[in-house]
Amino acid sequence: MPSRLKSLMVREYSDRLQSIGDMFAVSYSGLKISENNELRTKLAKSGNRLMHVRNRLFRIALEEVGLEGMIPFIDGPTGIVSGEDIITAIKIINTYIKGHQGIEVKGGYFEGRVVSPEEVEQISQIPSREVLISQIMTAVQAPVAGAASVLQSLLRKIVLTVKEVGNVKQI
Repeated sequence: MPSRLKSLMVREYSDRLQSIGDMFAVSYSGLKISENNELRTKLAKSGNRLMHVRNRLFRIALEEVGLEGMIPFIDGPTGIVSGEDIITAIKIINTYIKGHQGIEVKGGYFEGRVVSPEEVEQISQIPSREVLISQIMTAVQAPVAGAASVLQSLLRKIVLTVKEVGNVKQI
């Protein structure tokens, strides 16, 4: 491959690395083309992407952007998963791993630090964004609902007391 083309590829990798933020590396050596396309489609539906890289050139790009900690994960057939919701992407990959041989998580870069495959597995246990928002809304709403219930109970007692007072006068 001519060096001009290689330098363009390194520049393209560097530009992508600077814009993607969180990512993780997967080995896809045992996937068939149809399985690879299926995985790419699943990731794309969640706003994520799988980018197959040329290892030597990608390592150079990692050095250029200061992500040397990711270099050990770039070995053999490697894909970089990145996108809008990296936690969802990790969950998709972990689900896909259970049903297919030949794909494994090598490690990643999450929240400003390099993470091991075990840490990527732990990250996959984080609830999705929608579930977290629901949990926060429930936690915020609970005190208000409790206060409303207490006030409603007090009003009910006042109404019952007034009724009883009215019944006593009639006797």
